[in-house]
Amino acid sequence: MRFNPCLRALTSLVCASGSAFAGQVVPPSAIDGATTSFAIVVDDATYAGARPAVDAYRAAIERIDGLPTWLIVETFDDPFVLRERLHELWRGDGAHPPLEGVVFVGDVPVAMVRDAQHLTSAFKMDQVVFPRQRSSVPSDRFYEDFDLRFGPAQRDPDDARLHYVAMLPSSDQRIAKEIYSARIVPGPANATRAAVISRFLEKCVAAKAALRPLDHVLSVAGHGYHSESLEAWRAQIDTLQQVFPALDRPGGRIDTLHHQIGERMKERVLSALRHPELDFVLFHAHGDTDLQFLIGDVPAGTLDARVDAVKSVLRERLRSASKKGEAAAMTVKLELMQRYGLPLAWFDGVDDPAVLASDEAEDKNRDIHVDDASASRTRARVMILDECFNGRFVESPYVAGAYLFSASDAVAVVANSVNVLQDLWVHEFVGQLGHGISVGRWHRQRVQLESMLLGDPTARFSATPSAALAAAAARDVDVDSVRPALESADPVEREAAVARLGERGVLDDARLVDVATRDASHVVRLAALRQLATRRGGALDTALTAALDDPCELVRRFAVILTGERAVDGNANVVLALAADDPSERVMFNARDALHNFRKESIAAAFATLRAQWTENDLRKKRLDEIEPFVFRLVDSSIADVRDPAKKPRERLNAARSFRNARAREAVPALSEVLARSDESPELRATIAEALGWFTFSEERATIERELAARAADPDLPAPVRAEVERSLRRLGVGPNHPLTP
Repeated sequence: MRFNPCLRALTSLVCASGSAFAGQVVPPSAIDGATTSFAIVVDDATYAGARPAVDAYRAAIERIDGLPTWLIVETFDDPFVLRERLHELWRGDGAHPPLEGVVFVGDVPVAMVRDAQHLTSAFKMDQVVFPRQRSSVPSDRFYEDFDLRFGPAQRDPDDARLHYVAMLPSSDQRIAKEIYSARIVPGPANATRAAVISRFLEKCVAAKAALRPLDHVLSVAGHGYHSESLEAWRAQIDTLQQVFPALDRPGGRIDTLHHQIGERMKERVLSALRHPELDFVLFHAHGDTDLQFLIGDVPAGTLDARVDAVKSVLRERLRSASKKGEAAAMTVKLELMQRYGLPLAWFDGVDDPAVLASDEAEDKNRDIHVDDASASRTRARVMILDECFNGRFVESPYVAGAYLFSASDAVAVVANSVNVLQDLWVHEFVGQLGHGISVGRWHRQRVQLESMLLGDPTARFSATPSAALAAAAARDVDVDSVRPALESADPVEREAAVARLGERGVLDDARLVDVATRDASHVVRLAALRQLATRRGGALDTALTAALDDPCELVRRFAVILTGERAVDGNANVVLALAADDPSERVMFNARDALHNFRKESIAAAFATLRAQWTENDLRKKRLDEIEPFVFRLVDSSIADVRDPAKKPRERLNAARSFRNARAREAVPALSEVLARSDESPELRATIAEALGWFTFSEERATIERELAARAADPDLPAPVRAEVERSLRRLGVGPNHPLTP
């Protein structure tokens, strides 16, 4: 289908909607050598209030970035209409270069995606029990991947921006973006929003006129995250230094702030954010829409300080309980006094306004709140917030927006619209930013449903990428242009080449195994491991054997996750050994979490083998005793609940859903058995069918596919069950959305 030629005729069209700009489409300028184009989509009201800034931003993209840019001014009521418009631009009309990316400015329809939780890294909320706004994922993958298929949009009755779209079972079940996108949205429409957007766009234009290198990085590690493992934290820093080599050269700098700094953590972070030469920031922490968690409870030194800390916790417990009434608060107080032998005086001050104000001030000083972000005046141009909900732009205020739409230098922030997995490869391809690849072109390579790019997607640093790297990050990859990067001394170029050439089948399994086991850079080894994981063949097991003993913590961590997902009997020993002992607590955690995926016989044999190898005084042997009672406890309980018709329906559903996270081989016979029963409720059978779709790496995959195919052949299968059977068959066929975080 060719681009509708009528679109060009809309360049100066004025619709009868009352706006002087409604329906206006300005085609891109002709720029020599340009092979792709860009688009700015802005609603009528925002353009009317911010026209000079929007026009100047468009002119800067064309003049400085050399990127021909469409301007589409329209208030879209239907997200599908906008999606098809972008699809047409992407296909091209012969007169203008095809589309590579888009930015949405102001009120542009938001797709609230449903029935696609397997495309997120961690989000698994019950869509039946929880309200639609909470159980849907705000995501612009709707506009970026034209192969995804959705049912009709349903508009939110209370928020006209939001459109609920359910991904169809017949859709592709893995994200592969055709374009990139970003949003410039400071908050809900009001009298000042156009002015806020204007100031932000003026900042973007100024940044383009004064490009600077990426040679000063700040990395922040909050409490309770994978940074609790110092080995994991060190691996993150090693990665940054490897992909941004300018950090270790004269004039370069990397600041690393870890939550163990203690009570001065917030002060140190806010100060580092204001460093005049700061370029790039990466936060690893827990988060919320309006909060970045930093240090949790402050370690107390003296005995008096520890007593004060306990009193503060007790007051908070009582205040929380009092929300349910005075009787509830009294019950909690008595229970705490009896359990710990606490004196009544330790609860004093619960209702004292001065004590409450002091407690709130102390609590606020532990974390970065949205008003702190707004006032931070950070000098960083680009930020990655590896935290839950910081990018939930459908609410206001939100942390990512606070950094962007304030007196800061920030022009692009990557953040998440819902919760996010801790063990995520956040640094994947991030070195490309230091080579001058734009934020949008880099983000197009990221596939998580919840990952949002906010701000200017054309933002970049001053370096000029090599021809091979530019080709690897381009919309249409030319294999011959990318191939020289395989032999580059630069790990960023080799990583990109392995990814792009591996995706296109240019690199065979043997070459990928060689790279995964022998390349000097762990970044490149991980890229090869990802390609092998995508293929899910025997070569993956070969590479994993070496990766489990890799010197890099990040490689070992992903290797133990994948080995557990595969759950091949012969690998139970090595996973159990890592569960008992590894320099990284995060590797040990993931190894322990993987044990229940194996068959019981192989785990029992692994315990016997390791006990025979290790002496009685070996600490690892004691850890085996701690681990063993818990390996199959939850799996056995969930299997029993799923099978038991006497259990409450909700208990059986929750038990079935637990196997979305625990891909236990032992559960497959029970799940298949209940799925096959025509007398079971369609809701339970559909839930089981959906859970089986998560076994994408399992040794039981072929068995599951046969079982699902048998169910699909049943002409009397209820429609909800058939939909999930079809979806799971497709998911099992293509594999997980991101193979390193299945």
